[in-house]
Amino acid sequence: MTHWTWRTQGSAFRRLSTEAFGWSFAEALTAAIRCTQAGSKGSPNICPDGGAGLPASHKDAGAAGDSGAGSAPDADAGARPDANVKADAGPTPRVDAGQIRDAGTSDTDAGGDGCTGACGTPACGSAIKEPSEQCDDGNVVSGDGCSSTCQYERCGDAIVNDGEQCDDGAESATCNLDCTLRACGDGKVNHTAGEQCDDGAQNRDNGDCTAGCKINVCGDGHIDVYGPLRMELCDDGNAVNSDGCRNDCVVATCGDGVLESGEQCDDGNVTTSDACVNCSDARCGDGVVRSGVEQCDDGNLSNSDGCLNTCELAVCGDGFINSGVETCDDGNTVTETCAYGVASCMVCDATCQAKTAYPSSACGDGVVDPTYEVCDDGNSSSCGSCGATCRTVTSVAATGYIAAVAAANLNDGATGTLDDGYHASTVLEFDSNASISAGNVRVAFTPGQPASTVANAIATAIGGSGLFIGASVSGALVVLTHQLPTSLGNQALMETVSDASFTVIGMSGGRGADCTAGTGCVSNGDCASFSCNHAIATDRYDRRGQGSPTARGPSLAHGTFLERTFECHPVEEARCARSAACV
Repeated sequence: MTHWTWRTQGSAFRRLSTEAFGWSFAEALTAAIRCTQAGSKGSPNICPDGGAGLPASHKDAGAAGDSGAGSAPDADAGARPDANVKADAGPTPRVDAGQIRDAGTSDTDAGGDGCTGACGTPACGSAIKEPSEQCDDGNVVSGDGCSSTCQYERCGDAIVNDGEQCDDGAESATCNLDCTLRACGDGKVNHTAGEQCDDGAQNRDNGDCTAGCKINVCGDGHIDVYGPLRMELCDDGNAVNSDGCRNDCVVATCGDGVLESGEQCDDGNVTTSDACVNCSDARCGDGVVRSGVEQCDDGNLSNSDGCLNTCELAVCGDGFINSGVETCDDGNTVTETCAYGVASCMVCDATCQAKTAYPSSACGDGVVDPTYEVCDDGNSSSCGSCGATCRTVTSVAATGYIAAVAAANLNDGATGTLDDGYHASTVLEFDSNASISAGNVRVAFTPGQPASTVANAIATAIGGSGLFIGASVSGALVVLTHQLPTSLGNQALMETVSDASFTVIGMSGGRGADCTAGTGCVSNGDCASFSCNHAIATDRYDRRGQGSPTARGPSLAHGTFLERTFECHPVEEARCARSAACV
């Protein structure tokens, strides 16, 4: 025989075995209640099979009233009928006095009238789930999955249930949202406790989430080297850009566009063509050639090398001597000559090499320098046509006069003798009958002519004589002027006219043409010999210092006379070509 055994705990029953007969929980509970009612007070809570509380289909074969043969039913010896119990008269069950369950009803308060099918008051802990309950585990103890109010227990209901470490109803500084105790490093971000992050075992001060569950950010003093989200190269705990670690936690470098301590500038690049070179203000002498601005930059400010202190390439004529290349530099590329009147000097030529030079002009070089001279006769002596300083014209033409008389006072055959100092004397002969002596120059007149007509006849005769004497007429006066401004024109005039009124004043006042042989000259009128030898122009006077001076010829102002094999310096060619000397 198989028995069901029940323990009573208040109004709730715990089922020990229900699988023997395949009963439902309600059938087992009903059987237990009836079994208990059938026995006497204090009788055992074990109801024999075949008792009144068992359904007919589950009675043991040996019980009284069973369809099969068997032993007598195991009646409770102490049992007696309850006088207050009587059978239901009809098919509708009712609750009699002393009953706690109406066998014909369900175990729940289906009617909603506050009475269960067992005719008891619905209550949490009855092990019967009522409509108002989410669960009923037969007790009113919280923390076992079903609360004391028969509601499912869950994290966040402020009750510490089975499997929960804590439950404050919401996230608190000590309890996480998942009802586990809060701890930095548990992998759960508890914002109430001030956590910004929690990477669990990966929390580290040099990672994305620090050991204090704070997000590793630039400026917190922790260098994030593990990342992977916020990798840092440095972190000095501040947001200052000028201390070597920028405020984006990148190590400061020249060219990053951030002005650091020790940098004069930082334009975000490393080019050398702008105003910021290697994070220093670009300047001449920094050793970096600034493209488009500097021609050179040798890292110094010396002007004696190939790069000036203006960072321009050194060239001849810049005014600075490029050591080893130039011997001089006077700021131009012109080959100078000495100052006027200076015999020789050192000058800087067109290639910036020092050399001996001679004056560009000097008194006696045969060329008039209008800045310093009024004349230049090829020598620096007082002879010739120009004074020793070339500031005074010393040649003067000799002059003379002839006072004519009327033709009635002239006697045929009378003469006058003229001398220009260069040609043979010339005799003028007054003639009224077309007959003169051989070699004489005829002065024709006819009786009755006035003195002025006679004067014109004299001037005509002088003009055709070939002498260097010019004649002009003013009334009866014939003015004589030597055609060469020399002292050689100072010659006496003689005449044989019988009339005392006929007057001759000889040529006088002439100066010049008094230089001796070998003296520089520019014309015959400078020489006493009246011969300026221009053939000497084939000889050269070297202004470059070439060759050796010889005893041939004097030392002239325009250079030392040399052998004819030497040529003039090109800039002196024109002047040298004019060189001549009296012979």
